[in-house]
This record gives sequence, structure tokens and C-alpha cells, in this order.
Amino acid sequence: MHRSHHGAAASHLLLVIFLGIDPGMSGAVARFDDEAHKVTVARDFRSQATLAKAVWDLSDGVQCAAVELVASRPGQGAQSIFTFGRATGIAQAPLYIRGIQFIEPT
Repeated sequence: MHRSHHGAAASHLLLVIFLGIDPGMSGAVARFDDEAHKVTVARDFRSQATLAKAVWDLSDGVQCAAVELVASRPGQGAQSIFTFGRATGIAQAPLYIRGIQFIEPT
């Protein structure tokens, strides 16, 4: 039984479908479906197209999402930073298309 922070039994449950995205070719996309009690994960993408497809496929019905806020690290080359930034935009695009709001935690 679910309880509120006051200890009373919850009269209704908020069921959520949430998407978490660690952008990048070696990142992952995880879908948490509270109603189905199921977690689905896609990871280690072969191309930018497979990253975009994974986000698109797993974002159907999602109510909210989080895309990791990424930044360059000391010593990274310009090409590496550009590629990582592009992958982040590719991961965000399906969310924009579907109208899914997302946060960017660090």
C-alpha cells in the first residue's frame, strides 16, 4: 500500500512513464514504466541514427524525461566535443517532436 508523507493511505496513485537519457554513443536510454512495472534499456549505439531511433521508440507515451547535462572535459579535442554535443541534440530531438518536457540534471 502506498502512503503519503503524512502516513495516510493514498486514495489514488500517480502512474508515470519516465525516460532517462545519458546522451552519447556509449550512453543509454532507460524507460521506467510505473504502470507496467517494467524498465527497458537501450545502450551502446552503433550510430547517431540508432540513438535517435532508441529515444523515439522508447519515448512513446512518456510524460517526462531527463537528459543528462553534458559538458566538455579538459583535454578533449574540438571534434570530440562537437560529436558529443551533436549526439545530445539528436537524443533531445524526439522529445521536442513529441512535446515531452525534460530536465537536464548534472
